[in-house]
Amino acid sequence: MKVLLWIELLIYLAKEIVVAAIQVAGYALFKGRGVTPALVRFPLRVRTPGGIYLLSSLITLTPGTISVDIENGDLLVHVIHTETPDNVVESIRRGFEDRVLALMGEAR
Repeated sequence: MKVLLWIELLIYLAKEIVVAAIQVAGYALFKGRGVTPALVRFPLRVRTPGGIYLLSSLITLTPGTISVDIENGDLLVHVIHTETPDNVVESIRRGFEDRVLALMGEAR
């Protein structure tokens, strides 16, 4: 049922916004200590224009991340801090992309 998928996505987004806002505030308060910004290529599994738009919007709504560009099936994402690019890809994939795929009726 799509209504439940939307509710689950919105609850997850709200949690991510709160957690990320606290992290970004910490970086600001401590003058960016320990911050490792990066541009990360995220290989998209979402193929529909609406799904790509939704995923990139969810990423941009989350403090500390912004969708920059789409090129050759990859979404370029700027993150304020990451240990490795693989961490970013896995986090977006599990957190947002799987939910968007389910909402759009695309195979995972």
